[in-house]
Amino acid sequence: MLYHKEIYWSDSFDSQSLTLIRSIERLSNHVYEHIESGKPRYDINIRQVYFIIQDINESNCHPFEVEVENDKVVKCVIRVRYDDERDISIVVREGFIVTMWVNSNMDTHKTLDRSKYEKK
Repeated sequence: MLYHKEIYWSDSFDSQSLTLIRSIERLSNHVYEHIESGKPRYDINIRQVYFIIQDINESNCHPFEVEVENDKVVKCVIRVRYDDERDISIVVREGFIVTMWVNSNMDTHKTLDRSKYEKK
């Protein structure tokens, strides 16, 4: 089941997401393919991403989307500051980053498809 912070959110999603983020050991091949593509949304410094991940803690872990199976968060998506002009969204599954992209920190994503998410 897929949940979005603007539609329905359980308090446990944040703490479970932090556990998932702390499990990161590697990046997916998908991430490397995107970075090598040269597209602006994948203009990402991997070393900087690891610093960002290391700085995530109980007070600043604010995922906006999670996937839940059997009451356990198995995927989370976080958006955090990347630099002065951009944020980075990072998709995490147990042990690795699935994908990530940067976008303007002024982008508010007003195109949310509410039908994709549980309303519990």
